[in-house]
Amino acid sequence: MSKQWKVMVVDDELPIREEIREMKLWDYGYELAGEAVNGKEALAVFRKIKPDIVITDITMPVMDGLELIENLEKENPLTKFIILTCHQDFEFARKAIEHNAVDYLLKADICEAEIIRVLDKARKAAEKEQQLIKKLRDENRIKISGYSIGEIENPGALENDFRKLGFQINPDENNYYLVMENRLGSWIFVELMVREYLKESEEIKSWILLDDGIYGIVLINPYNASGVIDKLVENIQGAFPFVNDSFRFFIVACSKRMLNAKQYVREKEEAVKWKAEAFYYPAQTVFHDSGIRQFNTADEAVKQEFNKALTEIVSDFGEAEKNWLITWGKTAHLWPWELKKLIFSSLESNNPGIPAALKEAIKGKLESAEDMECLAKVFARDCWPELVMSGRNEIRKAIRMIKNDFGKNLSQTEVAEQLGISSQYFGKLFWEETKERFNDYLNRIRMEQAARLLEDGGLKIYEVAEKVGIPNYRYFTLKFHEWYGISPKDFQKKRK
Repeated sequence: MSKQWKVMVVDDELPIREEIREMKLWDYGYELAGEAVNGKEALAVFRKIKPDIVITDITMPVMDGLELIENLEKENPLTKFIILTCHQDFEFARKAIEHNAVDYLLKADICEAEIIRVLDKARKAAEKEQQLIKKLRDENRIKISGYSIGEIENPGALENDFRKLGFQINPDENNYYLVMENRLGSWIFVELMVREYLKESEEIKSWILLDDGIYGIVLINPYNASGVIDKLVENIQGAFPFVNDSFRFFIVACSKRMLNAKQYVREKEEAVKWKAEAFYYPAQTVFHDSGIRQFNTADEAVKQEFNKALTEIVSDFGEAEKNWLITWGKTAHLWPWELKKLIFSSLESNNPGIPAALKEAIKGKLESAEDMECLAKVFARDCWPELVMSGRNEIRKAIRMIKNDFGKNLSQTEVAEQLGISSQYFGKLFWEETKERFNDYLNRIRMEQAARLLEDGGLKIYEVAEKVGIPNYRYFTLKFHEWYGISPKDFQKKRK
């Protein structure tokens, strides 16, 4: 008898669970092995029944579906996830799919045929991954990574393993390393695809696994290193279209003279420096180690230089400040984590009144920035406005209110009432402190947010309009054109 695949359903709506419970899943090779009403309860049920597939709602009390998926992936990365959602939850659904969910279902469309369809899709994905894992276990190349973890006590055995794999070190020219950076957390299946690509690629003569995300490669044509990356990315995105930029690949051409396998394996310890250099140049796909400079730390002199530079740039914020930070960062060439700490330290010292919750939120965004472009965006959008924010407490509160609630029907009168001052006096204060009228400032924040949402491409134009607090489509189009000199539709097309 073939295996019955264990299924667990997690949803706080009893009718949804009952509807799935009534379906004849057993006839199609599935067993409804357990249920839970929220993510926290699901963790306990999961550990007990160890299901193969989890069907989960996104919006639930106690622990939502995204957090549940992240937790369960750590316990068993082979588990497949299917998400349930309402139409308005689609953005969450997209994020869940980026977290390795196989598919999503709208609750309004739930029926036995649809449930079986997505369960079959999850099962096929799991079976394919299991086959890849089985094949991977037979790969002799994985032995090499064992040598790179501790001391290489037997260089002769390592040389022998290199010979078995046909891996040749070039003592007179560059030797190459492929580096993979993961921005999602769980990456085993993408790693497996990378290894399949390395095995099948006509551009790769031989390869070895040095560590998670680090491979030694022998290129047939060293001048086509960037082409190798392009093809690899194309393969990954073809198999996992929702991961987008969640994985970064680049090749390092090492010019150091290497005479044996031990020297080659040891060189992977430079990966931390390679990744730091890639942080500053996210669009680059090939790095030459001879061009990678030494990284600096943020001593007192660097801190003073940074703070002085902050006081000299313009008081508005946006593209200018983003570009300024990119230029300054590349010149200072700090370790990425040192640069993030420096920015946050300046934010704290120059803005002691910033609320603790907002401070922690900004810190989290800084720490999670994957590259210099992302860090500069966080700086321009979240840090710089706080650094140049008004000194008057009423206006500081008003600005935060606008930034938090721009999607609502805000008005100058309403904000003034919440601050306990007259609308006329508030308008005068706002102009004195920001050099912008209230409505102009509100429209700018809305238009900047609209541009970001249009760039992301996950929403239709009318949905973007609603999210930024301008539900009238024609009026939104008019204001957007006034601000950017282009219609929202043309703006979106240009960003694709």
